[in-house]
Amino acid sequence: MVTERERKGKFIEFFTKTPSGICCPHFWYLKWANGCPYKCEYCYLQYTFRYLPEPVIFTNLHTDMVRELKDWLTRHTRPQILVTGELADSLVYDKKVGLTKLLIPIFQDSSLNPYAHRVYFLTKSTCIENILTFRPSRTVITTFSVNALPAWAAYEHGTPSPKERLSAARTLSEAL
Repeated sequence: MVTERERKGKFIEFFTKTPSGICCPHFWYLKWANGCPYKCEYCYLQYTFRYLPEPVIFTNLHTDMVRELKDWLTRHTRPQILVTGELADSLVYDKKVGLTKLLIPIFQDSSLNPYAHRVYFLTKSTCIENILTFRPSRTVITTFSVNALPAWAAYEHGTPSPKERLSAARTLSEAL
């Protein structure tokens, strides 16, 4: 199950909340959804959105988010990476939402993305069908989070197995 609603705030934010002692640089992230259907015991999303009965997908992606994204792409003149998997798994809802079909053409179009910014999809999903419809591009990064089988069995409830994720990664790599 998933809730759908309009997002009232900004879609793109600069992440600066890294705790001391954690080696994670600041980065830009896209708030296209909140929460995840996977139940990984160690994931901060389980605690960050614990008040939500189910994940939320925002309905104004094609309008407000795209408008904000196009402005962001031309306002920042040094190439940046925009992370889509910070507040939700990047691909788990791709069949329903088509986030890749919405973002990849924008990032691949040099007239809309003149500074060659990159979009970064981080996932535990195996939903790569939409990505496979696009030509390879240096402006699109897809990564799969994969743990050892014992860790997956113990902590990553509801996710595709690491073998399935590696297979999806291999399929995507060979196609590109």
